[in-house]
Amino acid sequence: MLKSKKSQWILSITVIILLVIVYYFGIMKIFSEPEIETLSFDTQKWQSVTLYTMENTRYLMLEDLFGKHELIGMNEKEILDLLGPQSDPSYFQEWDLRYWLGPEPSPFGVDSIWLLLKLEESRVTEYKLLTD
Repeated sequence: MLKSKKSQWILSITVIILLVIVYYFGIMKIFSEPEIETLSFDTQKWQSVTLYTMENTRYLMLEDLFGKHELIGMNEKEILDLLGPQSDPSYFQEWDLRYWLGPEPSPFGVDSIWLLLKLEESRVTEYKLLTD
């Protein structure tokens, strides 16, 4: 009987440890940032994205866009040639140019991500990513 109680105790502890491990990794998987793929920046693809679709092509191109193009210092015409007309001027009105990037890439994401640019003397002096 003593051996049986010891076996039950060891089994119980083992099950508890396994449950804690499964719970921990399950929670970590749910709340961790998903691995985001990247796409090569392509002006035509960027400009073909329509506003408020479930597509996040622009967001996936950001890393490559920032790697290939130094936005700070570009003039307004260069930006418009590169990124096209702004998406929706009614959002973030304190910014000069606004580009919708797609839905926020998270399991619980309900917001949209925007690339916002500030111009001074027709040159980009600042840019920022914000969600609405």
